[in-house]
Amino acid sequence: MKSDAAPLLWLSPVSPAACEACDGPLGDVYFDHDGLRCGRCHAEARREATGATRLLAAALYGCVAATAAIAIWAAIAYATQREFFVLTAFIGAGVGVAVQKGGSDRGGKYYQCLAASLTYVAIAAAPLVFSLLVGRSSQLAGVDVVVLALTLPFEQLRVDPGHGALTLVALVGGVWFA
Repeated sequence: MKSDAAPLLWLSPVSPAACEACDGPLGDVYFDHDGLRCGRCHAEARREATGATRLLAAALYGCVAATAAIAIWAAIAYATQREFFVLTAFIGAGVGVAVQKGGSDRGGKYYQCLAASLTYVAIAAAPLVFSLLVGRSSQLAGVDVVVLALTLPFEQLRVDPGHGALTLVALVGGVWFA
């Protein structure tokens, strides 16, 4: 855990530092996590932010970032009538940072898997949304759309290795930043 105990910190020779949460004295031991906190406020903050809560917040932040990335990518593609696959690297980085911030700057395999999954879905959905906007995929049924979206990054790798490599870079970026 990042919250390591430290000795008493004095701001001046007369008055000790105060807890940033309750403005009470820090006591003999304080915690420097999201500001200086006394032991009681630190324990309360730890109870409030459980692992499941942080993972849920990370998923929410990541979903918002992935949705925004899809919308931005599709809007740029629609406005220019071109698909810019180099933007997928930014999708990975944006989703990874959002997952990290939503998870209170914690990392680990769960957050990395979440970031990679959301990045993959965003990269797969962005060209599909563009195709739907320009009317190229209107004849597809619901199941066909899902299958197409989930296999699109692999299809890109087979058809155009350059775009496929950018997709892999984006996935690595999502994992790296989470």
